[in-house]
Amino acid sequence: MKTGQSPATDSNPVLSVAVAKDGVVFNSNEAGESLLHEWGVRVGDKLPPHIEIFVQRAISREAIEKIEVKIGKRVYFVVFHLLAEQECVNIYGFDISDNKNLEEELLEGETQEKVNLELAEIIDAKAIQSLMNDFYRLSHIPMALLDLKGNILVSVGWQDICTKFHRVNPETCKYCIESDINLTADVAPGEYKLYRCKNNMWDVVTPIMVEGQHIGNIFSGQFLFDNEPLDYDLFRSQARKYGFNEEEYIKALEKVPRLSREAVDTSMAFFMTFANMISQLSYSNIKLSQSLEERDAVVDALRESEKRERARSDELAVVLDAVPVSVYIAHDPKALQITGNRLSYEWVHAPEGTNFSKSAPEGERPEMFKLFKDGVEMQPEDMPSQVAAAGREVNDFELNIVSSEGKIRHVLGNARPLCDEQGNPRGSISAFIDITERKKTEEALRLSNLYNRSLIEASLDPLVTIGPDGKITDVNNAAEKVTGYSRNDLIGTDFSDYFTEPEKARAGYQQVFMDGEVRDYSLEIQHKDGQITPVLYNASVYTDENSEVIGVFAAARDITERKKALETLRCSEDQFRGLVSQPFNY
Repeated sequence: MKTGQSPATDSNPVLSVAVAKDGVVFNSNEAGESLLHEWGVRVGDKLPPHIEIFVQRAISREAIEKIEVKIGKRVYFVVFHLLAEQECVNIYGFDISDNKNLEEELLEGETQEKVNLELAEIIDAKAIQSLMNDFYRLSHIPMALLDLKGNILVSVGWQDICTKFHRVNPETCKYCIESDINLTADVAPGEYKLYRCKNNMWDVVTPIMVEGQHIGNIFSGQFLFDNEPLDYDLFRSQARKYGFNEEEYIKALEKVPRLSREAVDTSMAFFMTFANMISQLSYSNIKLSQSLEERDAVVDALRESEKRERARSDELAVVLDAVPVSVYIAHDPKALQITGNRLSYEWVHAPEGTNFSKSAPEGERPEMFKLFKDGVEMQPEDMPSQVAAAGREVNDFELNIVSSEGKIRHVLGNARPLCDEQGNPRGSISAFIDITERKKTEEALRLSNLYNRSLIEASLDPLVTIGPDGKITDVNNAAEKVTGYSRNDLIGTDFSDYFTEPEKARAGYQQVFMDGEVRDYSLEIQHKDGQITPVLYNASVYTDENSEVIGVFAAARDITERKKALETLRCSEDQFRGLVSQPFNY
């Protein structure tokens, strides 16, 4: 091993230090001297224990070790890379000070919200392509930059065996995509994975991470190791299996790079460093771009917010005046100030802007209306706006507004609390609709039902209504008497159950549903005590407002006396016939 110092050739060079396996420094470039100075050693000295431990880890684990080192105001990303064949560890330091400073500034205002990043959107593909081309001219090692979907963003040195054969055939191309996506999963940041793809090429991959998010991979592949013989039989069988031109396929195979394991290890050290630099630069660029965009967005948002708030205020005022609903807004928790929309003032003939609050101080309370609930004048603390302003919801609340002229308006509505940012009530909003006409209609319907009921009950004939399912839906008092059952007992039971011939009774109401009516349908009602009443039923269907049949109305006429009279008449006729048939004796 040559001991000494290598000259620096860059204004911002990579720090490079070579260390033997025993921890003794035997070489350094000029830039690396600052690193040694920070650790308190020089070429020929042994590294301090807290640094030598990373050298020993790199040796024992045969993996790259990484730390960050601050030298003055500069921060360096330091990598310990084992060169097994040279029996030493190379230490590389990359200046990441600008990126670290920018990260710290941006982290102060960062929301920690994760963003779904696309690799193609955050890299400079042309610049990376130029770097890859330069590296390939020096190393002749194929490489590529792919996103997580398998899209190739940058590539150099791809071999004919892959581009003209493996990625052309659908089955072998499937193996390529599998390598690009599936076989690259679960590779830790700062590490790499070496694997043989299903097309029998060697590939190496290391991930690109941005803000802890895996967004792509750097590949080196399409090579064979120089210490393994070409398995011509294997590749000839592949050519036959997939229909490749065997001669051309073997020529392409013989052009595949043959690399030593040391060359692969060394190149992967570069690739991992390269991936880290892409990650940090991409992250910094994203955050800087986001910061500028956010600043501009905030300024624009403030302007737009003011416009929107003015527009919303105007729109809300128009909506409140347009809706056929009376709206009331309490502006404080005690509902001392209540205003409304246009309709609310029209209801009580009050000037717009009048304070509606009955909780206002004496002398300021409105006198043009009073509120009543169930015929009793309401107290202010029980009114919907006041209740909601205290933090309680009010639902389906009916009350009467009585104007100073004595006009009564029936209303129905809800009230909700309005809360501040801490969730404390700061007022309320309530909305009411006029149900005066509905109330009049309900009262008219109630009176109509009472009238109809009185007509039904006045009938001496049993009357019954039957639903489509044959169940009784209503009866009159005469029906209760003839069956011996109460109205409540009868409703919901089967109509046919109260006759001596249930099947005939069932057939009767079913005929009504089919034909629309029956006349003089003969049945016998059986009282619960066993008494039989012969009747003739007249029945017809009745409909709803849409002319849809909803049931049968049936009336039964008691023909007991008629049957007795007929029986008496029949007996008389029989007697008469008997007399007539006897011979006369003169």
